[in-house]
Amino acid sequence: RLNKELVDASLEQAFQFFEKQYPQFEKTEFYCHSWLLDNQLKMFLGKDSNIISFQNRFTVLEEGQADPYLNKWLFNTDSTDCATFCENTSLQKNVKNHLVNGGIIKSVLGRLK
Repeated sequence: RLNKELVDASLEQAFQFFEKQYPQFEKTEFYCHSWLLDNQLKMFLGKDSNIISFQNRFTVLEEGQADPYLNKWLFNTDSTDCATFCENTSLQKNVKNHLVNGGIIKSVLGRLK
């Protein structure tokens, strides 16, 4: 889940882990490479969305290419036929429509602010 409290707790655990187990990396930067960072998702989600809140934690470094794992993560399928994707959530419905109309969702590289 990407709600603020759980993400904060997860990050805190990561910081403590590195501080204790790998002190030489205590001040290392954290990166995320995911479709969740694609700025286009803002067209499909409200500003109070947990995904948008997660995106706002990162500085985008590279826009990337179409995410090869989007179908599996968002639609729970290995199919590449976007016309057959499920529409159980508004995000699925909007992204499916975007894909059917020739759009892509990119795998974006970001650095934790």
